[in-house]
Amino acid sequence: MKLVKTLQALGLEKTQGLDPKQALNGNANPVKNLAQAPELQPGGLPQQQVQAGHGTKKPSDMLNVRGAALNKPGLGKDWQTIAPNTLVGPAVPAEGVSITESIQRGQPVKATIKGKEVAGSLGGYDYRGRPVINTDEGRRIADWKKLEVVGAQQEVALPSAKLSKNSIIKPPKKLGEALNASFDTEVCGKHTAREYINALHDAGYFVYLCGGAIRDAIHEFHTKPDATTEELIETLKDIDIVTSAPPPVVREIAQKIAPEYKDGAVWSPPIVDQFGSVLIGGPKAGLPNPEGLDVTSIRSEGAHTTQIPHSDTGEKVFPYTFDHEIEDDTKTRDFACNSLYYDPLNKVLLDPTGKGIEHSQNRQLRVADRDNLSQDDSAALRFWKFRLRGFTATEKDTKDIRYSANKRLWAQPRWQLVLNITRVVPKDAKTREDVENFFNQLKGVMIEDGCTRLFYKRVLPMLDQVAKKVEKRAAREAAQ
Repeated sequence: MKLVKTLQALGLEKTQGLDPKQALNGNANPVKNLAQAPELQPGGLPQQQVQAGHGTKKPSDMLNVRGAALNKPGLGKDWQTIAPNTLVGPAVPAEGVSITESIQRGQPVKATIKGKEVAGSLGGYDYRGRPVINTDEGRRIADWKKLEVVGAQQEVALPSAKLSKNSIIKPPKKLGEALNASFDTEVCGKHTAREYINALHDAGYFVYLCGGAIRDAIHEFHTKPDATTEELIETLKDIDIVTSAPPPVVREIAQKIAPEYKDGAVWSPPIVDQFGSVLIGGPKAGLPNPEGLDVTSIRSEGAHTTQIPHSDTGEKVFPYTFDHEIEDDTKTRDFACNSLYYDPLNKVLLDPTGKGIEHSQNRQLRVADRDNLSQDDSAALRFWKFRLRGFTATEKDTKDIRYSANKRLWAQPRWQLVLNITRVVPKDAKTREDVENFFNQLKGVMIEDGCTRLFYKRVLPMLDQVAKKVEKRAAREAAQ
């Protein structure tokens, strides 16, 4: 939901985008070694009849593999590691899985683009579901009709395939029950998050719960082992999911689930699709649900803050590439405790950094990917937001954040800095006095972390504008 504020400030919220029902690049595909399926499925994506990584093995079978479940060191006896080769993907739909699920990222391919043959490796797909080819000359956008596999067809792996055996973990029973029950939260009128997850699975796409809800539930369970399942569920109300489905597919599925609402209660403008996100239901859609549902395609790279023209398509877009590898998505996230994924099909937690669960338990902050930190304009502010909640960090991570803050916050335009500060102001802040109290608290942690000058010269001068934005936000919420 943070994306829309950025886009409004940029003046891009009215930008026209793709009709989500528009077919993508025709209805056939000459990819070698893949069965052909001419009809188009949700979002207009061509379908294929075969797909490694999809199957019909029951998730419960994974616990029947000898040696599959072992206690996770450092977490306690109730946390068990699961053998990666016991996980399953969604079953293959009768009509076949989407072409975006049918070719492994990194597969050598070639395609005809503007009359010329282009060769490289498949990097994933763009926000419209079109194939992205990584070449020596850069990122090229092709269409599936004109793309061919070069050499042997690689097996398509599960999104979790590259994770180590210690990164796939069965949570304790009570916590697992709460994580699973969270999907019954109503996010769009009477429609639950589970309806969207099931629909994506039925279409052959991978889906994972992610974000702060998992972090907070793990901490609650760790500090209050006698908490009831219902109490744990209360920490899981803000449902964010990532999926291997492209945005046009998500938009169409939303319309099918909630046809009683315009556009299926999707309230994010088409330009937000370029970030891989589709925002559904909740207060921003004019519905009574406390929170809606954020659905984001699994990203293969970090932050982009500028739209770039692309000669292959004639479009000016934020040049994100999407795929279905969890390891790649982790590199786009800020801290290890926020880089956790719950797989509802296999009922396991994915902890790609190996520290996300432990850091959630103990409220520790560790930068998930330092390359992404160098591109993230608001990571330092989020770091201090969590510090105010009682999270701690090592001197190494504090030093990295300090370097990032001095580089990114000084360089930001004033409007962008105001926007980023407003995002980390507590949701219950409503008045200027509330904002002043927050700034006083922020001053304390910034000074403690060696950013005194940055606070007084760069952050504090934004107080007036931040206070006005917070008061406007409160007025909008009161009017709903």
